[in-house]
Order: sequence, then C-alpha cells, then structure tokens
Amino acid sequence: MPWCFVGESCESKLMAQEFSGSQAAYYSYDTCLSTPDCRNMPFDDACPFDSTDTGWATAEECPQSWSDVCDCLYQGSFLPQELYTRFPEDEPGKYAMVPNIAIYGTACAAWDQVPGTPWSHQCAPGSNWSSPDFNWCQLPWCFVDSRCASRIPSVVFNGSMAYYSYDSCGNAPDCYNDFSTDRRCPYDPYGTKSYKVHKGHHCECILHGSHLPTDVYMLYPLQEPGKYANLTHISVYGTTCAAWDQMPSTPWAPYCPREADWCHSTFNWCQLPWCYVSSQCQTKIPSRLWDGLDSSQVAGGGGGVNASGLNTSMAWMAAYFSYDTCFSTPDCLSQPYDAACPFDWVHSGWSTRQRCPYSWSDVCACTYQGRLLPPDLYMNFPTDFPGKHKDLPNIVA
Repeated sequence: MPWCFVGESCESKLMAQEFSGSQAAYYSYDTCLSTPDCRNMPFDDACPFDSTDTGWATAEECPQSWSDVCDCLYQGSFLPQELYTRFPEDEPGKYAMVPNIAIYGTACAAWDQVPGTPWSHQCAPGSNWSSPDFNWCQLPWCFVDSRCASRIPSVVFNGSMAYYSYDSCGNAPDCYNDFSTDRRCPYDPYGTKSYKVHKGHHCECILHGSHLPTDVYMLYPLQEPGKYANLTHISVYGTTCAAWDQMPSTPWAPYCPREADWCHSTFNWCQLPWCYVSSQCQTKIPSRLWDGLDSSQVAGGGGGVNASGLNTSMAWMAAYFSYDTCFSTPDCLSQPYDAACPFDWVHSGWSTRQRCPYSWSDVCACTYQGRLLPPDLYMNFPTDFPGKHKDLPNIVA
C-alpha cells in the first residue's frame, strides 16, 4: 500500500511507532489516493488493496478478496460429540452438559457472548469490552482445520488438536492472545467505540449476550404456538451475528440442507449472518417466522397485548432482524439482484460454506444467443394460430 509521512494535524494520520517523537512520527495511507488501511483495518470493504482500488499498480491482484480465509470446519452441522465428551484432557466432559455446546464454534459468531457456552460466564453483560480482560468476549470465531494459516489451538478443548480462528470471521484480530501487540486491538470493527461485532445507531443486536425471550417461541407463530419451542438451540437463535439458518436444530434449518448449493438463489440466504434488531433500525426486515407478532404493536419497543389477547411482553424483540448490521451483509433473500449477491466470504471475510466466484449458479444461458430463432418455432406456433408472428420484422432475432 502506498503511504507517506504526514503532520500531526492530518486527520487520517497513523502513529509510526518506530519514529515516535520525531518529525516522522505519523504517516498516512489515505492521503495517497484514499488508500485503505488494510494493515490495521483489514475488515474495511476496500481491503485487500490492489490496483483495482485506485489504478495504483500492485505486485498482485486479489480478485477473490483475502487468500487466507479458512472455512469453518463444522458449519451446517453439530460439533462432534467426541470433542466435548473426551476433552479438555485434564477434565474430560467438563462442558458436555453446557446447553449450547453442540453448536459452539461451528460457524462464525461471538460465541463467548452466547449464553450456554463454555466461557460465557466470564463475559458478563455490561463488562468493559475495550479492556484486555473482556474484549476477547466480543470476537467472532469458529473452529477450523489444522492446516489453516490463522489457526489457534483450542484452550477449551485442550489436548484435542482442535483449532479455531478469529481471522476467518471478518478478519478479526486475536485480541485474546495478542491484545498488547496487535494494533487492531481492542476489537472495534466499526470504529464506533462499541467494541462489538454488530453495528450501532439503533441497529445493535438487541439480544446480544442474552436469550431469546421465551414468549417468542412459546406464543408464536400465532397459528401454531410453540411450534419451535422444542428445538434445542431456539433460546439463542438470532441473538448475535451468525448464519443461524444453517445451524441444526433452528427453525429454518430444514430448508438449508447441509449439502445444498449455497450459490443457488434458493439457498444462498442460508449463509447470511443476521440478528434481531429494534424497530428503529433503518435496515430492519420484518420477521416472517413468528407469524402473528404484530409489528404495529411493537413499534414503541415494549410489550402489550396482541389481537388475540395474548400478552406479548418481551416478544417484540424478535419482530425485526437485520443482515446489514452484521458487516453490511446484503439481503440476498429479498433482493438477490443486489450487486453484492450471492453472498460469500469475499464480501467481508466472514467464512461461508461455499464461495461463489461465478455469481449465481442457477443463472440460465440464453438458448439462442448468437443464433437466429429456429423457423419451426415461429412458423408452427402458437398452436391456436400457427405462424401468427412469422411476418414480424425482427422475429428471427
């Protein structure tokens, strides 16, 4: 990346630690054709930097974004039982009875903030998330293969040869082990001092670090109350940024089979990360899952009584969700024609089950492109009036 030394008054200045106290104490990438700071902010949409950004020649092009994003090893499936029944080595099965252990680390999420996971008790709500003692709680991560360049040995399952990666989830830094040496720490992906994986400005994951209110899955959907109440992991569904619909034992999982073509328009939405947000979020989308949860009654952000006389209490918290609050993920379910669709890891470095280098896999080719229309078609059809359109000037094209 091109850069140069700048003065202290430069708004985009970065501290040059090697020359602290000298006239070369600051430098800037931005001053050189708005070059992004991919060293400290690799999750910037403009990273990785190459010649396509500004026309500034680089040694290599990066058409598929970052080359070192590793796949989440268990995305779309459960964590192997052997892992949590036989480990950690010094106390086998220590976490076997933790409620959400079966989906722990299977996909990108700030798992240590999710209730019912091994270390969630160390990440109490309201902690100082900017401090080295708690910032790691907000880091998204997932288990990865032993060949992953950014792998870190699991402490939770010590002795198992299990590895996880922060980098695979939005290029998050390792602020658990490298807080004092990695300049990207404390983790604050949007630079808003919130230190969380989701955006702010009324688009926070409103259940981040807590459970889905029981009223949601006990009273809804209205036509079949409690339809999803017996799903093992329903209590944390949608609480933080994650591709929830790919996870087993969640409401939409049957529509997202593990071996699906994730680049197909029927299934790509399954790998989109999302979470529940408030009615004030500009990128909110009404939830279709909880039919009968009347959004008009939750606009004020509180409970009440719905049209059938049921007490909605805290159910309003599941009335809306957002993809955008999770690293500007596009809504490829409702707006598949968005230029950012189909969604895959190239968009934000957020690991997905499948990459889509050729866009949608179900875009059909034009049968007669580059050729004339067969005479049989316009001479013998339509059946009720053969040749009806044969004399139109451009029928053969």
